[in-house]
Amino acid sequence: MSSIKMICRSRLYGLKELALVVVATMLAPATLSAQAPETKPSAARSNRHAPLARPPLPRLSDNERAELKRLQQEDPKAFREEIKKLVRRHQRETDKEQKQLRELANKAKMAKGDERKKLVQKLKKLVASVFDRRMKDNWKRYKNAAKRLQELKSALKKREQHRDDIVAGKVDSLLKDPALKW
Repeated sequence: MSSIKMICRSRLYGLKELALVVVATMLAPATLSAQAPETKPSAARSNRHAPLARPPLPRLSDNERAELKRLQQEDPKAFREEIKKLVRRHQRETDKEQKQLRELANKAKMAKGDERKKLVQKLKKLVASVFDRRMKDNWKRYKNAAKRLQELKSALKKREQHRDDIVAGKVDSLLKDPALKW
């Protein structure tokens, strides 16, 4: 079952939160940091399901991702609609794929002799192609996460080097008269 279906079926997230989870997986975290509401389920329901790392929507091209970022900034309503479309498209693709696998497996179970061997080979081929595509998607997510992790490490090192300046700036801002603020 796809992660998106698990999120939808778990009823831990509303459509708005689901869209934000999907977007967070597609865009850099810095893009959403100021806008993303808390999407953590309530404490009473948090132990019902294991947390989901992220819905699988890595098959977007760089152009599609750039367009989504632009749309998010310029027209949030259209952005939400586009995310809904992407989620529905992904669900249809996953459902179609699973249906094909089930149908072929059922045919292979019913078949005898050479026909069964042919169907099993066809099923192996189909499962292998699904597996390869999923692995490709997983590697892509891994590489993106590694890149983001490296960027975060770099930012942390920079902040660590400028610790005294950051602390002094915060102290100054806390001590300023509120009437004198911009």
